[in-house]
Amino acid sequence: MGDKSRQLPTLAPGPRAGATSAVPTSRPKKNSTACLACKQAKRKCSGRPSPCRACEAAESECIFDETLDLRRKVAVKRTADELEYYKDLLNSVLETLRSPDQTKVDRLLAIIRSDSSLSDIAAAVSTNPPDFHDRAATDTEAVGAGALDDPAALRTDPLQRPVEASARRGFMTLDKLCDIPLFNVPAKPWTNVTDDEEFVSHLVSLYFTWNHPFEQFIDQQLFLQDMASGRPDSQFCSPFLVNSLLAVASTYSDFPEAFANPGDVSTRGQHFHAEADRLWKAGEGKVTLPIIQGLLLMVLTENFRGKESVAWQRFRQAIELAHNLGLFSHTPGSTAFDQEDISAEMERARSGCASGIAILNSQMAMASLTVTELNIPLCRPYGKDEPDDGIMWTPYPRSNQIDYAKKPALLKYIRVAMLDLTEILVETQALLFDKAFRMGFEDLWQSVNVLYARLQLWQEALPDVLDIGQLPIPQVLLLRMFYHWIVVMLFGIFGERQDFSMMPFSQAERARGNRINSAKEIARCSRIHRQSYGLNHAPSHMVHPISTGLFVLLNELNDSESQEAFIELSRHLSALSRRMVHCKGIIRNLESAAQQSSINLPPDAVAVFRSHDPEAVHDVHS
Repeated sequence: MGDKSRQLPTLAPGPRAGATSAVPTSRPKKNSTACLACKQAKRKCSGRPSPCRACEAAESECIFDETLDLRRKVAVKRTADELEYYKDLLNSVLETLRSPDQTKVDRLLAIIRSDSSLSDIAAAVSTNPPDFHDRAATDTEAVGAGALDDPAALRTDPLQRPVEASARRGFMTLDKLCDIPLFNVPAKPWTNVTDDEEFVSHLVSLYFTWNHPFEQFIDQQLFLQDMASGRPDSQFCSPFLVNSLLAVASTYSDFPEAFANPGDVSTRGQHFHAEADRLWKAGEGKVTLPIIQGLLLMVLTENFRGKESVAWQRFRQAIELAHNLGLFSHTPGSTAFDQEDISAEMERARSGCASGIAILNSQMAMASLTVTELNIPLCRPYGKDEPDDGIMWTPYPRSNQIDYAKKPALLKYIRVAMLDLTEILVETQALLFDKAFRMGFEDLWQSVNVLYARLQLWQEALPDVLDIGQLPIPQVLLLRMFYHWIVVMLFGIFGERQDFSMMPFSQAERARGNRINSAKEIARCSRIHRQSYGLNHAPSHMVHPISTGLFVLLNELNDSESQEAFIELSRHLSALSRRMVHCKGIIRNLESAAQQSSINLPPDAVAVFRSHDPEAVHDVHS
């Protein structure tokens, strides 16, 4: 039975009745929810508030999302509601296919065959799952007390059905519950359009995912740092800049709050744009870096709306202010910079903005068939040998995926490569839109091939990180698309000059072959993007390469490979037309060119165009 000589320790007497302890006793709290980073690393998390101790030590992003904890009732309920929703969607699709209305059936089949998203299919069948929204709206455990009292906090339904229905009913949705913005920033004091911080964070996350990596007018780290501080007098953020950014970002959002007029998709971001315009007029005369950056973003918005002349007007204002601020007249280390005592951070932001202006100028000039009048700045935000900035890129929205893809954003590499490509683009414009008119065929042919050789050397010199491997990030695909866009435009001069109609057959075939091959490569990059990230979100910068590729392939539709490439580009242009008004005009111009040349567009391409805008394309087979 054991050692009887062993004595038990003496117990201390308990507290007397009515006595109180000097040190309060409490059970240690058990954290029932770990942040996403700790879940991924399978480590113990200290719990809320964010950041947890582990994330703070690692200086990493710390996000808590209780809806991902499958032990909680809200997660189980959310899964059940989602399954019910998809069940109702399937029933609605089957009901539509059984419909005696053949037009309705054909339209649905065209949408499905065009590789459209579930949101487009749901919109086509007018899906309205019974009870789902009512259940979601009353789920106070999921949305928190009082969340439904604020209409600005609402989102579209899980499959983004017609916005007017969502805005009218005003319910909390699965999209709202699952959305986890990449960046958390305040709405105030930056904008008067909304005080919904989640929505503003959603838009900022969209902007830095799909628009920023290729243009980089703004220094991402400095901007986010100043916006999070909430100080309107900060160096790298201002209300004008924020509203301009939110207007651009709204182009990529389907949330009801992104529309100035509920249900009118053409009004995406117009309320933010109007607020930015008001702030611009109120502060006219001031010259700061955020004002220049805000004007550049307004240029993008005007282009999205098809207002090219207004976009150029805004751009000239931005260039004038940039000259006034000395972005182009001085380089770091000069007397002017030393006198101003510019910090290293400001120097980086200024040179990045100057580079972005030069890149945008060359793109707008190429699209307008004019000569660039702005030189490439000598100062660059990154040196070729400098280490990358460590910024990561991930597809967004990321819904409720924990193991989402996360890759280096490669901002430094993209910027350096794009500046090198822009130098060739500027010389290409000078040749095509100025010097070519004073040159004979042989001299022009030689000049074109010299530039083509430089383009090939540029492509061969790209670092390995910019190679199109498995699941390349969009900005890497865009680099290749822009390269091939320039090739198409470069050799296009020989098809436009009437005096070259009798050019030697071998050279004519070489010029034509280079254009067709580059158009097919643009389609290949477009296909990789669609297969990797879908059609719902695509950078706006794809418009010019895609539209140019379509017009090249229009005359080559007898070839099956060219026809397949044409259909691929049609998918992307059609998807982009749902977000940017000027893309609808490109579709109409494409149709008009086909009619004038008596070309029958592939039925699949016509179906794709009609699936997003039935009035955009008439019957081209008649």
